[in-house]
Amino acid sequence: MKSTTIVFILFTLACSVARSQTCPSLEKATSDDSVSWLSASTPDEKNAECIYAAIKKLGEAKHQTAIPALVRLIEFRRPKSDAEKLGIYIRLQDTGEKYPAVRALGEIGRSSMPAILAVISSQSTSDLSQRNAVDALMQFYQYHASEGIAVLRRQQDAASDPESKNRLMHAALIAIDKWCTDKVACRQAAQ
Repeated sequence: MKSTTIVFILFTLACSVARSQTCPSLEKATSDDSVSWLSASTPDEKNAECIYAAIKKLGEAKHQTAIPALVRLIEFRRPKSDAEKLGIYIRLQDTGEKYPAVRALGEIGRSSMPAILAVISSQSTSDLSQRNAVDALMQFYQYHASEGIAVLRRQQDAASDPESKNRLMHAALIAIDKWCTDKVACRQAAQ
């Protein structure tokens, strides 16, 4: 039992080290260089680790000029680690963990809200992008979910076209279902 635990710990550490060394080309890049690279990149299997590293770096740096690139990559799914490929999940697989741009937008802060709200209300946004954008927005209100619902409601009231109004109403319903512990307060905020 003890040797199994030691092997597991060593394996986990080895996987963590391997992941952190997968994108040497961006290790010394500035945040501006990382934004430029991300903006010009299209995710594929060859560059997925580098995209993940750049997104993570920009979120941690709270680099505001990265917001457009991060919004464009809101559907980018983090590649699985070697341990995860074997079915070993060390971290909770929440939206921000699976889709690193969601977490990065939250880390950058409320200055990303206009871009997040644009994703939510846009007719050309996929369902996945909309759900991820709702999660990005609700990170700012995780302890006061009804305030996030009220933001969506105000945006819905201000929207000029019916499709945007419907998308914002749908986003509020998604947020109520996933983020609200006090459903009554959240439903009142949505009215």
